[in-house]
Amino acid sequence: MEVGCRVVRGPDWKWEDQDGGEGHVGTVVVVGRSGSVSSPDKTVVVQWDGGTRTNYRCGFQGAFDLSLFDNGPIGVVHPNVHCNECNKQAIEGMRWECCDCPNYNLCSVCYMNDKHAIDHGFSRVEAHGKPGVFVGNRLGKCKIQARGIFPGAQVKRGPDWDWGNQDGGPQSIGLVLDVRGWETESFRSVACVRWKPTSTNVYRVGHKGKVDLSSVTDGLGYSYYKNHLPKLGQRPETLIIPPVNNSAFTTAGSAGMFEVGERVRVLLCASTLKDMQEGHGGWNDQMEEVIGLMGTVHRITERGDVRVQYPGFANRWTFHPAALTKVDEFRVNDKVRIMNDQELVKRLQCGHGEWANEMTVALDKVGQVLKIYSDGDIRVAVAGYHWTFNPAVLVKEASAVAQGGQPGSPQVRQATAYNELQGILQPSSSTSPYALQRQQHECAATEENGNVQQPLGEIDESLRLLLDHLRINSSTDIGSMIVSEAGLGHVEKLKNLLKAHPEKVDIVRSDKTALQIASHQGFTAVVELLVQLGANVNLQDSEGDTALHYAAFGNQPSAATALLKGGADGNKRNKNKCSPLHVAVNKGHSEVVKTLLCYSCNVNAQDSFGDTVLHDAIAKDFTEIVELLVHFQGIDLSVKNKRGFNCLHHAALKGNESVSIAFHLSKVVNPSHVDRAVSLIVTKRPDLLNVGKDDGFSALHLASLNGHFSVVNALIEACPEIDVNLRNGRQQTALLLAVDKRHVAITKLLLEKGAHVNLADEVGDSPLHVVVMYHSLKTGGSNVSKKELPRSEPSFMITKLLMDHGANANQRNQHNKTPLQLCRDTRLKEILLTRSKTTSEASAKKPEEATPPSLDETDSAQARSLSAVSKETDVKCRLCGNTADARFDPCGHVLACMDCAAMLRKCFVCRAVVESFQEIPQRGDGEESQCVVCCDEPPSVKFEPCGHMIACRDCAVRMRKCLKCKRAITGKIWSGAPAGQLPEFSEKDEKYLETLHSLLSLQAHVREMEDANMCAICLERRRNVAFLCGHGTCADCASSLEVCPMCRKPISQKIQLFS
Repeated sequence: MEVGCRVVRGPDWKWEDQDGGEGHVGTVVVVGRSGSVSSPDKTVVVQWDGGTRTNYRCGFQGAFDLSLFDNGPIGVVHPNVHCNECNKQAIEGMRWECCDCPNYNLCSVCYMNDKHAIDHGFSRVEAHGKPGVFVGNRLGKCKIQARGIFPGAQVKRGPDWDWGNQDGGPQSIGLVLDVRGWETESFRSVACVRWKPTSTNVYRVGHKGKVDLSSVTDGLGYSYYKNHLPKLGQRPETLIIPPVNNSAFTTAGSAGMFEVGERVRVLLCASTLKDMQEGHGGWNDQMEEVIGLMGTVHRITERGDVRVQYPGFANRWTFHPAALTKVDEFRVNDKVRIMNDQELVKRLQCGHGEWANEMTVALDKVGQVLKIYSDGDIRVAVAGYHWTFNPAVLVKEASAVAQGGQPGSPQVRQATAYNELQGILQPSSSTSPYALQRQQHECAATEENGNVQQPLGEIDESLRLLLDHLRINSSTDIGSMIVSEAGLGHVEKLKNLLKAHPEKVDIVRSDKTALQIASHQGFTAVVELLVQLGANVNLQDSEGDTALHYAAFGNQPSAATALLKGGADGNKRNKNKCSPLHVAVNKGHSEVVKTLLCYSCNVNAQDSFGDTVLHDAIAKDFTEIVELLVHFQGIDLSVKNKRGFNCLHHAALKGNESVSIAFHLSKVVNPSHVDRAVSLIVTKRPDLLNVGKDDGFSALHLASLNGHFSVVNALIEACPEIDVNLRNGRQQTALLLAVDKRHVAITKLLLEKGAHVNLADEVGDSPLHVVVMYHSLKTGGSNVSKKELPRSEPSFMITKLLMDHGANANQRNQHNKTPLQLCRDTRLKEILLTRSKTTSEASAKKPEEATPPSLDETDSAQARSLSAVSKETDVKCRLCGNTADARFDPCGHVLACMDCAAMLRKCFVCRAVVESFQEIPQRGDGEESQCVVCCDEPPSVKFEPCGHMIACRDCAVRMRKCLKCKRAITGKIWSGAPAGQLPEFSEKDEKYLETLHSLLSLQAHVREMEDANMCAICLERRRNVAFLCGHGTCADCASSLEVCPMCRKPISQKIQLFS
């Protein structure tokens, strides 16, 4: 620890943003000494790049406020060791050595930039000659962006400035071009700065403990793994766990390489062995057969792996050396001790004399070897009995005595227990300093990645590693002993320890207390003891989880009851704002949920996403828990999450039929269709039926939009008074949304249940407009479909359904367009025309469903008749060439003269059957050939009462007096378009559809831009933080997140985005 070291905030930091925020870098400028008042021993003064200067703890009172970011500025170098990635000769600063690849080293820049395999374990070497400290692999670990005086930063004069006006004056701002070393004295210790206009020079940033600059705008350094950096002031030697000497079982890590001819066994479980074999010979299912058998070392591979030959097996197996245990040579009359772990002995005795319940008295007892069988099994006289044992369960007592204790002494028992633990329970049985560091690191990794909402198997594994690690240190660390005994459920041992050390009842090891581990494991007696002895039941770990969170996660209702009786706060929330009830519900632990509800925990509490526990239960489809929550008095079913969904909306969105029915059930129904619990929900809040979100979407809207037919049917059937014509904020009905997404079954259901077929949205589009426009946009042509679609296309089916239920093909939207005008496909047009007569009859029977015409029409029947007729004399008969003056019924096309019409049976255009035809009167002298206003279109509107036809339909809309006779217009009758062309798709309609398509594309593009830039959680602020999974949120919402809200992957790094 010297002046000039570059540092960042460390594990015990509690000074808020005094450093400028996490990731900001500073320089040690003063190292404390004994007797100093301002800077006592084990403290330092740091000059932060942002300008702040304060002192911090570096071992003082056992706290470490800082982590060492870079010791290159003090001249640390590793001679004759080069970086295998960037080929830098003599690594400057900390060195990172790969533990899986021999002689493979990285510099800090390459290591932090994820060079080499990130799933390989590494050791950190702080300086030449210092021991390496195992830090684990980098896969999934949290990275922080370094900020401060780096290339790109804007800087000004700092506290040690001694260069006059070289910068141009005290107010000058310079740009950092590079950070480099000062000759061979120090590395990354000076910054090259360009001042305006052209002056460039280098200045100290750590060189000899001086800082000439202060940052105005931060530059970005490399991202660093915060938990892989050393604590400033902690000597690396203290992190090396000394090996435990024992001769009963010795592994490769503690005794060097195995020797050829030595006898060995594998005493690990198959799953652990399989994991260890990766990269060390691999795994074969047949290897499981040799577990527990004694084999002979055949040879040692170049990588240090061990080839073992087993009697009776043709194959030789290659093992990780840490998976093997040397076997003692036993002789007749040797004193041996039997292991104390009954379950382990039972397992190892299989096929070696077997297990008898009477053998319990022999456990942890010393016996004498009577006979050694040819297969290696040993006959032992112990506790007045003679039994045959697997040699793997025996410890040569002479070895134990040689270590400094008599048989049965605490030292011998401790060594025996350690051997059993290391040989059987540990993932790696190696007792080398390197292996023990790896175990210690794996325990510490639970603190870095710890999240109460990780999968159950992961937290069990984390706790198991923690307990193993604590056993290793328990010989000297009382705190580790307390936490370890609590995790094993040893009440009496724990009571004796706490009797001698009552102040350590809340001791923390690897970020967990004894009470938290016991709660997760379900040792109720231990929990009650700790509570009785004054343990803090509401103490939180680094993630904000209390012992009650641990009990909920571990599915331990009895432990939760003991905690609640002891005063635990059932509503305490962690960093993700999850209460213990949230944890229990998310894991589906119904018994824990019952326990928490019995103590009136808040069921309406919301997590960081605004979800209540009922939201979570619905999302996970835990029906039993939904029942429990609905029964609970005081639950508020109307609470909305941050997306605006109450529980009913959430159920409809997810398509949870049973839950959706429950919200609306108002009468007794068959229990086989609806769970009894959810049937009670409607009795509490029947008013939720027609409640909409902020955008007006109700449950029926959401279910219809997302195609959940069963939910739509359930809502309507369970509650007949539901308003099927309820509109959202854009005036859309459930029917219109179903049509828009072409959900045929839902469209049919809504129509049968009374949905109004002609209700239009905010732009005047009816369901028929929507389906026709979609179909027209999907086809490519003007009048002939360029993309032939099958009759089974949903557009055909929906159009038939709408027409059969009275849809108006001549209803106009706000752009004065009818579905008939917008239809491109002649087959779809045929459906509209052939069913128009049925539509008219249906409208006549139900006048309340008819939509009023957009123009004043004194004779609606005549208007509808003339709307498909032409008075344009230029249309010629397709047979004889004379003027076409016969109108076909029912299609209304004018294609032939009266003489030729009698010979026709079908219309040339739509292929509809011609039922009859009528003569059309020719245009009189008072009529114009083109519109008198725009002179572009032929006149198509007849004015009443004067009878003049002088304007097209677009111009006639605005006219109140006839321009020819000056008389007031009392009625307007559509009639003037060329024969057969009104129902045809015109060039003007083509332009309308193209414009509509462009508008829809633009809207979709705008929505994509909004989605890409808007926070998906709060929907208010811009998205300016990204995660490695590709998703992102705003900085405010990201601050408390540990898991991505979109893909639920753990967040290992949060990257600030700048516009």
